[in-house]
Amino acid sequence: MNNDQKVTSNESIKGAVKHGVLWSVIQNWGGRLITFITSIILARLLGPEEYGIIGIAFLILTFIPMIADFGFGVAIIQKKNLSDEDLNLPFYISLFLGFCLLLILFLFSSFIEHSLKAPGLSIYLYAIAVITIITIPASFQEALYVRNALFRELAYRRLVIDFGAGVIAVILAFNGFGVWSLIIQAAISAALGFIWLWTKPQWLPTFNISTKSFNGLLKVGMPVFLERIREFLSNKIIDFLIVTALGLAAYGIFVVANRLYTILMQLLHGAIFNVLLTSISKIADDLVRLRSIYIKTIGFSSTVTSPFFVLLAAISPEIMDVLFGKKWIGIDTVSVPLMLLGAVHTIQYVNGAFLTSIAKSGLTLFVGVVKTFSTVLILYFFGSNDLVQLTWLFVLSQLVVTPLSFYVVWSQIRFPIKDFLKLTLETTIGSALAYFTITYLRDVVSVFISTSFLKGLILALVFAIVHLVYILIVNPKRIDLIYEFVKDKKRK
Repeated sequence: MNNDQKVTSNESIKGAVKHGVLWSVIQNWGGRLITFITSIILARLLGPEEYGIIGIAFLILTFIPMIADFGFGVAIIQKKNLSDEDLNLPFYISLFLGFCLLLILFLFSSFIEHSLKAPGLSIYLYAIAVITIITIPASFQEALYVRNALFRELAYRRLVIDFGAGVIAVILAFNGFGVWSLIIQAAISAALGFIWLWTKPQWLPTFNISTKSFNGLLKVGMPVFLERIREFLSNKIIDFLIVTALGLAAYGIFVVANRLYTILMQLLHGAIFNVLLTSISKIADDLVRLRSIYIKTIGFSSTVTSPFFVLLAAISPEIMDVLFGKKWIGIDTVSVPLMLLGAVHTIQYVNGAFLTSIAKSGLTLFVGVVKTFSTVLILYFFGSNDLVQLTWLFVLSQLVVTPLSFYVVWSQIRFPIKDFLKLTLETTIGSALAYFTITYLRDVVSVFISTSFLKGLILALVFAIVHLVYILIVNPKRIDLIYEFVKDKKRK
């Protein structure tokens, strides 16, 4: 390949990445914001105990499709030279696994309800089971849309469907449907999503079974599948611990705080992950270009998204009071450690995208296993009957593996630790300085302003000023990074 061809290839990939990020961001932000608004309305209408029941039901909605997918979705995105026949066997295996899991859920729903001390849970589990039947085949078409870089089509689908389902859920909530509002929203979203994807399919299943590429798909998908199981257990062990030890009311508070953290992570991280997964796999053997993308991604995350999470932690009392009201007393103290965890994870999760994209999912699994063991051990030996203390322990257990996660990626792309520290240390100090400034000024501001909204707005402005002034003093080039990012989006 000559120099002109290399330049053209570089520009092509950069353009694809920017275009993909834009539409992936539109898809993620639009859909998640609608879901978030609906969740806030439901939380204000329901109590913590009722929302605890919702949390348990939606654990099932997440778990069953994740098992049934078996990692084939990511494998389809990455694998080169796939024929239509190569997709048939993974598709039927996923359907079979899904139906088996649904049968188990139907048989043991009463046992689950009794074990978790959640009266009335069974009927919600039955409804969730029906929804998962639709989501499993839809996930295959979605993976093919991502593989073919059809991010704009996915964005249109997500925005239209989530808006419609969200409006219906809000109407139902105001008319007293309570828990069913969110479940009906999920059902409508799943059904319309299925229809949208399968009326414009990228592939149609047949009974021509080919095993030629199956081993290759399984090789890529199995580590991803095991990592998702591991991550689910690692992240959700605290859910089962809270609901069994502290009850549904405490679990409801944790669910709402954790939902805010999860949605924000999906908004800020999910869009980047999908595009990286598609683009980096095409240049997996080019270390120079890999390092370049890694530097830009880490640089943006540490400059913009990580400080944003620290800001949310700093003004958590004001945000939670405005969003959820007095009914949810104590939710602010639970959300603080989760938002600080997000400040680290929004940078750390880039590592998973890189390892998966360069077909190093096994290393991701290794790091994850260490993380799971640390989480289980810390929660087992230092567990608490206090919700806030338990949340802090959970956050600390999640961060134990952070150094190992970065080391694994650095060793693969030969990225010097000093460059990473240069990228992240400056903004970390700036965020910490702004955070403690807000903590100190809160009582002072409260003397003059009692309204949570205005107080939060002023404190957020102070945070932004302190952080911005620090960056301008230490390294003004950070501002250029943000400016170039915004300029690229406007150009597109």
